[in-house]
Amino acid sequence: MAANGALLFAASVPRMRRAFVVGDLVVRDEPTPYPHQKFPYVPFFGFREDNTGIPYGYVRNMKYAQDNLNSTNSKLRWGLSAIRTVRTKGIVDMSDEQFRRNIARVDADIVLNKIEAAQPGARFDVSRDFELSAQHWQMLQDSRATIRQISGITPSFMGNRGNATSGRQESIQVEQSNQSLGLVMDNFRQSRSLVGELLLAMIIEDLGSDEQTVVIEGDAITQGRTVVINRPETDPVTGKAYLSNDLQNIRLKVALEDVPSTNSYRSQQLGAMSEAVKSLPPEYQAAVLPFMVSLMDIPFKDKVIEKSKKSECRKRPNKSRRVSRRRCRTHWQNPATTSNGGNWRSRNNVPRAKSRKSKRGRYKSACRRLTRPCRRAGR
Repeated sequence: MAANGALLFAASVPRMRRAFVVGDLVVRDEPTPYPHQKFPYVPFFGFREDNTGIPYGYVRNMKYAQDNLNSTNSKLRWGLSAIRTVRTKGIVDMSDEQFRRNIARVDADIVLNKIEAAQPGARFDVSRDFELSAQHWQMLQDSRATIRQISGITPSFMGNRGNATSGRQESIQVEQSNQSLGLVMDNFRQSRSLVGELLLAMIIEDLGSDEQTVVIEGDAITQGRTVVINRPETDPVTGKAYLSNDLQNIRLKVALEDVPSTNSYRSQQLGAMSEAVKSLPPEYQAAVLPFMVSLMDIPFKDKVIEKSKKSECRKRPNKSRRVSRRRCRTHWQNPATTSNGGNWRSRNNVPRAKSRKSKRGRYKSACRRLTRPCRRAGR
């Protein structure tokens, strides 16, 4: 027993190893070079049973409906091609086996026995049923509807015409389909993340411990950048040497961000953003323009965004002189806004005029002195 009261017990801990085998000969056996303890195979499971853990998917519950659909369809096809005959014995001038083999053909040639056909009560009738009954058709539709109901997919989600009468109902049905597929998509996303971790481990093994520069490409909005990995550096405090961004001694996790990149999704985003930008002021519209261009499918998209950013910076006016003159006029008309109780001359170190001047002359001289530092700052 440990000091804190914990109990120690023996347990089996899995360890992964990598071996190369040629026939019955083990060429190499070593610990795995990867940081994870997983097999290099990633299963994609839809669902798993609670007690046994056996994986299964939607197909398990669709098998009966699909078998019923296939059997009904095959029976209907056989019924459409079958031929029904009613005849008296000996009326045909051939054996029964030859008659059954020839009567099923479209171009059948049947020779009747003249003596037997002349007998009272002789009969030879051939009938074909080329019509599909309503009961058979209903069975087919029931099997198809069962398959759709098991999958949880609505016609609106598949882009078909359903029973929705408004756009709100269409959105609700699409959301219901997304909710029904939530568990399967979560398992799919988890398997994809595991695939990314295995691939990342292989990339780290290939990079090794050598210093390298990795270029992270940007997009239409974010600029690209470079990151140096495995850079030898020295700690200024302890003087010990270490590797900056050491990939061999770090545990990385892969996170997936499912962002649709189809043309229809970008067009939908562009339409929604365009409607929102219409009500904004012109200066805000210019700021959002690069983001809208990034959603467009146009050539030279990066250059268009760069030009729009440069033109936006070029159009920004220099308002220093205008603001300083407005501030001067405000202090002259409302002396109570100054910090010294209205003595704006002492605040700005402006000497009092000895000679008597008009209000207009004093206002102009004060504005010249107050706007002089603002002009220098604007230059």
